[in-house]
Amino acid sequence: FKADKSRDILFRTPLAAKPDLQPLLLHGEPIPIVAHHKHLGFYLDETLSFKIHMINLEKKVQKMINPLKSLSTKLSGKNLDLIYNSFIAPHFDYCDVLYHGSSRTLLRKLDSVLYRAAVLVAGVIPGSNNQKVLDILNWPSLNSRRLCHISALMFKVSKEVSPPYILGIFRQHVPGRFGMNLRNRYHIPLHISTRFKDSGVFLFMTVWNNLPLSLRQKPSLPSFKFHVKQHFQTCLLYTSDAADDMQCVD
Repeated sequence: FKADKSRDILFRTPLAAKPDLQPLLLHGEPIPIVAHHKHLGFYLDETLSFKIHMINLEKKVQKMINPLKSLSTKLSGKNLDLIYNSFIAPHFDYCDVLYHGSSRTLLRKLDSVLYRAAVLVAGVIPGSNNQKVLDILNWPSLNSRRLCHISALMFKVSKEVSPPYILGIFRQHVPGRFGMNLRNRYHIPLHISTRFKDSGVFLFMTVWNNLPLSLRQKPSLPSFKFHVKQHFQTCLLYTSDAADDMQCVD
């Protein structure tokens, strides 16, 4: 371990004043203080807004989409679709369950990048209806993909097959007022703190609770993934609030 290869970052709520702390020392050398840090390909910022990560993700994916413009005159739509799903789509999916709770403005910027890719792959005129272009390609929206991934994570939590460090987070809320009821839903009291309501745990619990009982009772993960994908593709998403995004209207 070396000081120059380490980083000192203080995670805090956005409105909290940054305290004046003494620098951390490693072997007598100060560890550099940073406001954000890239860890395993994911940018962590001090307020956990994930803004830095999403800005970099937008730029990264846009650079990968640019070559599709020239390729669109040489390759078939089927090949372009294969290129997108093999090399570009996974970048949207990486850690998307974490940044799903970010601001709507940042998430819509990613939607705009997806739309530009869809226009090139589908070979339609720019300005075409967003949803119709996605329907032509049979691509789910990014919002739908994120909800599917969150649902799959919560399915594994409900079956207790998630890694211990994930199960440990939810087991803190299972006893008492946050326990599971007979319908396999988390009991969330009406009166909870704003801090908890803004947390990822609340977001994940809400996604799980809003799934139909028939989905939550699927016997296996492959079966659950197949049916939950169909479920979200028939939903009208993107309402004004993050938690409301899981309210599906057939």
